[in-house]
Amino acid sequence: MARLPLKAVRVDAFDESGEDATGEQLMSIDLFIDTKSLMGELADDLMNGALWIHPSILAALEKADETSFDKASHGPWTIRTYRGIPIYVSESLVRAGSSNGYVYETYLLARGIVAWGEKPQKTDVVDVAALQMEKNLGLNNEIIYDRTRFVMHLNGMKWVGTPVGESPSNAELGTVTNWNLVLATPNRVGAVCMRTNG
Repeated sequence: MARLPLKAVRVDAFDESGEDATGEQLMSIDLFIDTKSLMGELADDLMNGALWIHPSILAALEKADETSFDKASHGPWTIRTYRGIPIYVSESLVRAGSSNGYVYETYLLARGIVAWGEKPQKTDVVDVAALQMEKNLGLNNEIIYDRTRFVMHLNGMKWVGTPVGESPSNAELGTVTNWNLVLATPNRVGAVCMRTNG
């Protein structure tokens, strides 16, 4: 199994030929625990964080460790949890392997890891972040436009790419080399990804 060193925030336990995956390349309790350990002390914040998972990987965990699932009430909602971590299911967390089969991504996300930045607004100028007013005196109409530009990303990461257009495309935002770690160690980010074949 190809696992990254402890300084990493991703565990790669998969084969591009997913149909040939070994037991070590499938989701397991041990793999989950090893991946969680990469978060260091931030693993304690998973109780109010998230386990973002594909339905097939969730099924594999249910078969391997059904007693660790529970339901927790949060206000008017009941949220299913695994080992106390709220579960969010998404079918978009899979891609085809380069040879055959599938590669799944599962994310462990601690509480409060999303950073938000917004471009300061300007007035009376044409800009992607501007508060503008349009008047039509003949119709006695006034329209106010409130344009904003913002970015959301993991705390501790910095965009270093150069967008082709006025702002980065989804493909550019998804390119790993366009981001740098600005924290001392990756385990301070509060997010870990594991890639498996099932």
